[in-house]
Amino acid sequence: MSSFQGPGFGFSCFAHRITPEDRLGEGNALAKAQANIAAIRVLKACQSGNRPATPEEQAVLAKYTGWGATDLSKLFGEVWNIPANLKSIRAELDELLTPEEFRAAAGSVLNAHYTSPAVVQAMWEGMRRLGLESGDRLLEPSLGSGNFFGLEPADLRKDSPRTGIELDPLTGGIAKLLYPGSDVHIGGFQNVPLPDSFFDAAIGNVPFGTYQVADPEFAHGPVSHSSIH
Repeated sequence: MSSFQGPGFGFSCFAHRITPEDRLGEGNALAKAQANIAAIRVLKACQSGNRPATPEEQAVLAKYTGWGATDLSKLFGEVWNIPANLKSIRAELDELLTPEEFRAAAGSVLNAHYTSPAVVQAMWEGMRRLGLESGDRLLEPSLGSGNFFGLEPADLRKDSPRTGIELDPLTGGIAKLLYPGSDVHIGGFQNVPLPDSFFDAAIGNVPFGTYQVADPEFAHGPVSHSSIH
């Protein structure tokens, strides 16, 4: 695991390992919304104190699942359309988020869909069968809060540099706190400078949609006419 040794901090912050005890994705819409709010509060506290997250805080951060679920996405629309049991969550979002963060979160709902641990673990086993080994350089181009990093098998994780990219600043900030030893970029994939022919493998649950790839490097190639997925 990667460690963080910062000046003035009395502990080392390790990359989080997702286990069944994290109970990811469990609960109804209200429970998921409350877990998201709790994670954002931890993120804000760490950012305000300019410090890493404690292991206990990482356990809270790991339960963040985004706002893509049907009921949760309504939180960013008209107040009259918010389910009654979630109106208090909207009030907390208005309190916690800056206008820029609120707009970014609202813009993420089309693609902010939680990937279950069972699917992630199966994909890692597929990567192993394809030849992925310890030490290989890995890219996650649509990182979210980092479930693919948190569920990577220990033998593959050893000595393997990991780079992740996440568009939404809240979600990317959570990923940074959960996986401090990884290279996490917050921004659009097309805007992050990455070296050619550097990574050995890429894994992730990329956004789905009928819109086209927005990468100026390939603006005039055949991929420019393809859907993002």
